Amino acid sequence: MNRFVFGFCISCLSALLWPVMPPIWCLALILLLAFVCLIKAPLLSGATFAVFWISIYFYSLDFQPSYTLQNKVTFTGEIISLVNGDRDWISLDVRVIEPKLTNINLSQGINGLPRDRIYRLTWQKPPSITVGQVWLFENTRLKPITSIANQGGFNQQRYYIHRHIVAKGQVKQASLVSYEPSIRQKWLSSLSLVTPKLNNGDLLLALLFGEKSQISDVRWQQLRQTGTGHLIAISGLHLSVVFGLVFLGCFSLLTCVRFGQFLLSKIHCQFGLFPLYASLMLATSMAWGYAYLAGYSVSTQRALIMLVLLVLLSLLKQHHSLWQRLMYALAGVLLFDPFAMLSAGFWLSFVALGIILRFIDQHQHQHQQQLTQSPITSGANRIQKMFGYCLDLWSIQWRLAIGLGVLQALLFGTLSIHSIWINLLVVPWFSLLVIPVAMLSFVVWSMWYFLSEVFSNTHIVDLASDTWIFALVDILLVPFSALLNQSDDFPSSLIDVSETWIAASLCSLLGFGLLLTFRWSIFNNAFRANQSINGRQRGLSQNGFILCLLTLVMNLPFMQLMFKAVTANDVNHFTGKAPIGFSETTSVKPIHDISLHTLDVAQGSAIVLQQQNRALIYDSGAAFGDFSYAERVIIPFLKTRGITQIDYIAISHHDNDHSGGLPALITEYPHAELIADEGELLFNQTRENTHVKVSSCQPGVRQWGRVTITTLADHLQSNKDNNRSCVMMLAINQNPNINSHNPHNPHKAITKVLLTGDIEAAREQSLLYNQQNINADILFVPHHGSRTSSSSAFIDAVSPQLAIFNAGFNNQYGFPKEDIMARYLDRDIATLVSGEQGQISIKFNSTDYHVSSYRHDMAPFWYNRLFRFGQIVKAE
Repeated sequence: MNRFVFGFCISCLSALLWPVMPPIWCLALILLLAFVCLIKAPLLSGATFAVFWISIYFYSLDFQPSYTLQNKVTFTGEIISLVNGDRDWISLDVRVIEPKLTNINLSQGINGLPRDRIYRLTWQKPPSITVGQVWLFENTRLKPITSIANQGGFNQQRYYIHRHIVAKGQVKQASLVSYEPSIRQKWLSSLSLVTPKLNNGDLLLALLFGEKSQISDVRWQQLRQTGTGHLIAISGLHLSVVFGLVFLGCFSLLTCVRFGQFLLSKIHCQFGLFPLYASLMLATSMAWGYAYLAGYSVSTQRALIMLVLLVLLSLLKQHHSLWQRLMYALAGVLLFDPFAMLSAGFWLSFVALGIILRFIDQHQHQHQQQLTQSPITSGANRIQKMFGYCLDLWSIQWRLAIGLGVLQALLFGTLSIHSIWINLLVVPWFSLLVIPVAMLSFVVWSMWYFLSEVFSNTHIVDLASDTWIFALVDILLVPFSALLNQSDDFPSSLIDVSETWIAASLCSLLGFGLLLTFRWSIFNNAFRANQSINGRQRGLSQNGFILCLLTLVMNLPFMQLMFKAVTANDVNHFTGKAPIGFSETTSVKPIHDISLHTLDVAQGSAIVLQQQNRALIYDSGAAFGDFSYAERVIIPFLKTRGITQIDYIAISHHDNDHSGGLPALITEYPHAELIADEGELLFNQTRENTHVKVSSCQPGVRQWGRVTITTLADHLQSNKDNNRSCVMMLAINQNPNINSHNPHNPHKAITKVLLTGDIEAAREQSLLYNQQNINADILFVPHHGSRTSSSSAFIDAVSPQLAIFNAGFNNQYGFPKEDIMARYLDRDIATLVSGEQGQISIKFNSTDYHVSSYRHDMAPFWYNRLFRFGQIVKAE
């Protein structure tokens, strides 16, 4: 049984790295193989059953229904979550109850599995809506869950799959069918009127109901930079506290209090294990009730499953080790929801449990020996025991901080260095005081609420809506709130970590982990009984030397990065100048990597040229209200790549899909030089950065390290903004040791890239008429592949090897147009579309370049694939 469960868990976790899902026709064969191997090879049986289970679960949700051009759907759905609202727009999740499909068939797939299809809908100027309402949505346009795909940014597509969201859509017409609020919704609505009157009501509402709508963006940032966001996300810690308090209270009442013993004697249960079982059942019920208050969120479901499995093993008298119980809990969570492994919270929870169990397993035997050798009888020994508990708490905390800190850097690209000491203070504070008092206050408040509903007495109703019940827990939250406010002044409160540093740190930790794990086995193997003294010493030294050498090798990448960081800082500090290679007057140019990245910013443009830790940005993507692709995509990408300095930000023209993210970029990188026509108009949006240098898009040449930037003249001088786009030619010197001007040089040393913005046919003809040198190896296709551009003469003049289309997947304009794409393909020009490939990166070596994309090379996993159905095409 253990081998089967272990194989199931490992195979489920490995699904993160699967390139594709098995085809549906072979699932029966996979299930048959799992049954055949059950007796002889349980490990293989568990692994194959996991493949079957994940695949059948995936196909049952039906992420990719039949393709259609008229994807209007009428269905009945229940609102299960209000995601966010921006002025006249609101975003909500709807659980489909009864689809009445007009032109699209969502019923295909696997029947018989319990599953909820969820749609993520946007609604413009909605009526008063709330969670629990059932609406009839008519003629709703659905789109696939395919989202932007880039390094560093939030993987929304994986998030959708994890949350079982199978389609996105926009509400056109809807009518309310019914609304029967649950008890939780009634309590939440009533308490939401009370918490704004409290100083820390936003935190209290999150603690009790998991409702975070009242938490401001500033408070969220403070929670992230202190590493305390887990305290207000109802999960294992909260359920464990409630379970533990109820269990201890009930068990003490039944076994230590005379009244409890009297009750047990009346029902003839004063002997045996009845008090233990009754306490376990009551504590589990209370924890289940708390999970109900939290709305059965994903993290709460996961914690509840683990807790219930632990209680069942105890009730069934199944004695397993701590690690076996953890494995069964992991299997239970994955069996309930195989897509749980796509969630960051899943990994944080189980890694934290693994660290705690590792510590308990390591120290349990030591504590037993200490208690046997020196039994605690005196007050001094009790004090020593309390001191030992404090040391144990510290030992667990610093291990959690390091382990979860590395995992947080891997998952989110950030690291909170203050989380160790902050969590050491606030976790016991919440566990012993805040959560228990909050739950007791809620019990009192719910009683007053019940009395007000039953008797409808005005005085009772006023008491239920007053804040006096939660006054104590509000006071207990004051120190935590003060610490959050003070965190804004902490030095280096939140550090951005690049992928290079993450990989090097993981290798280093793995090396030290091997050294610590196998040090005792080396010692034991070296002193086997049948070895001589010299042989034992030689075995010890040889094994130890090999392990130390392996640890050293695995730490080389980390040491190399440390050396580069220290030497670069020393050079900048003592010279006060930019590193050699970026000075315009420097003749010695060291060889370093140059990469060109086309970011997937939906229907927009954002291009990054990277040299070491510096970059040039061409266009900044779109912005809508409070949303900006610069904040969502570009800035996280720059931090992930380790880019710390932006030298130039060029804006082709003023259209929102090219310039909308400029304010966010200028705020984040105020020392960058802005290149744009009438750039002052764009720059007025960020007046606090008045020292930013602004240059117009005039013809000229800039030398930026090993890249020559040539701005082409605009002889057309059109009044049309598209034709006034800033056209740039990038000449990338791939190997400065090769004389590119030598006609007898057989090696290619220069690669040219043409950036065109949204120029149209008239501007293309102007470039040709004025005989400007536009021949290039790589072309960014004008105007996203519109029919207004890419004339045959222009394509022939550029004669590129590679053409890149900046066009969003399934965009409303149908870019790139098929006939425009055909013009390039007929000339044997390779084509890539950012919306289909995700981020497109080009790395230049000494003689050539290598192209890679996010979906096919960087993260070629099944959850990053394209999900297609429906395409609504507007006129250009």
